[in-house]
This record gives sequence, structure tokens and C-alpha cells, in this order.
Amino acid sequence: MQAAKIVTAAEKGAKGGASKGGSKAAANASKGGASKGAKITAVSAAAHPPDQAPEPAPPSKAGRAVVAFNHYKSEFKIDDGGAMAWADIDEEYCISFVFKGEIQVALVTEQGEAIQVADGKFAGLADGSRYTLRVTEDSEAAAAGRRASEEYLYEKPMALSDEKPGPLR
Repeated sequence: MQAAKIVTAAEKGAKGGASKGGSKAAANASKGGASKGAKITAVSAAAHPPDQAPEPAPPSKAGRAVVAFNHYKSEFKIDDGGAMAWADIDEEYCISFVFKGEIQVALVTEQGEAIQVADGKFAGLADGSRYTLRVTEDSEAAAAGRRASEEYLYEKPMALSDEKPGPLR
């Protein structure tokens, strides 16, 4: 089955068309005029040029990237806009559980550029890249944690009983 081909009146007349109007259409087309069929075809051809492909959609920025923190190295999802959700990283690494107070987080690129979290997301990330998570703890919360640790570590050991240990068996 062949695809239909649109033939203008000028083409039909140039082929020595079967009708009387064919030669008039050819003469009219050669003088710079065009028949009604040619106008429709020209508009149709201009609206959908056969030699031009439709413009492609912009490439998606979605993918995955590795985020390293201490000895952890996990892959996280990057959405279509090139952003990664802070909540996904926090859920995997338990940052808000470990660090108290107001913390600051950033993803650091291999070139040393820091990407700050905004609206719960890190933006401008690239698929297949590697980032290092940098966490800056609230100084007051960090100091309170150190004091609590020191109190625990340097307490006097409690006596378990007044009995003297017996021989080992």
C-alpha cells in the first residue's frame, strides 16, 4: 500500500493533466500565481516541514548520585529537576538523630564547591556524580554533648557489693 502524495494543480498541469484546467493551472503557476490547491499544500508544508524533526524535549536531569559521609557511601535519587531531597539523606544516615540543635548541612563536590540545602533539597546535582556530606553542628549543642560525655567517663566507679571477690573457678 502506497502513501498518498499531494499533487498541486501546477504539478498536475506540468504533467499534461487530463483536464482542461490542468494547462491553465500550469500557466498560472509559471506566471507566479497559484491555484487554490497549491496554496493549501504550501500552508500544509510550511506547518510541518518534512526536512525538520520536531524539537526534542529537554534532557531529564534525573538519576542517582553517591553521597559519602564518614565511612558511608550510599546512592540517592536525583529528581527530574536535578535536586536531591535532604530527607532521603537524613533517613539513611540519621543525621538529625545524632546531631542536636541547629545543624548546617552541605554537599561538597569533588571540586570543593559547597551546595547548600534550600527548601529541603540540594539543587543543581548531576547524575553519576559523587558528593561528600558536610555537617556543622550547633556549637552549644556540641558543647553540651561533650560535657555529658565527660561526666559519664570520669565518674567514680560504683561498688557492686561489699563482698570481696572469691577465687576464680
